[in-house]
Amino acid sequence: MKKLLIYTLISCLPLLSIAQKRGKKSKKETQAKTYMLMKVFESKFSVDPEAKDFIENKMDSDESSKFVDEIMINSFLKNESLIKVKFELSEKISKEEYSELNQIQNKSTTITEAINNVAKFGWNLSHADSFLLETKDIIHYFYLVR
Repeated sequence: MKKLLIYTLISCLPLLSIAQKRGKKSKKETQAKTYMLMKVFESKFSVDPEAKDFIENKMDSDESSKFVDEIMINSFLKNESLIKVKFELSEKISKEEYSELNQIQNKSTTITEAINNVAKFGWNLSHADSFLLETKDIIHYFYLVR
């Protein structure tokens, strides 16, 4: 009786190992990720005409140098910068999603608006970088994962 039990356990062993291997393969397929790079070009801000006149007329005085930085910061916060969004994908996507991404590219006026619209399609922000160009424009790179 003991021998019969041992033979059945040994004969079932290959079947159990095959079932485990198939289970591991299906997990790898579900872990496939798609990557997307969202490039945002942010054009330099423009200074208010009144602030520009103040800076040009008062640059000789010592007190005006204290206010120049303050005026530049205020004009930066008041004025909206112009942005241009561009997407680069690692894989092909459906025509519907492609048209939606084109609409996001054309209609986005702020960076947060673009990221929120892309998040509706299941994209998660992985990493972000920003670089200041010589023209005082900024280029942002957002790395997204789905």
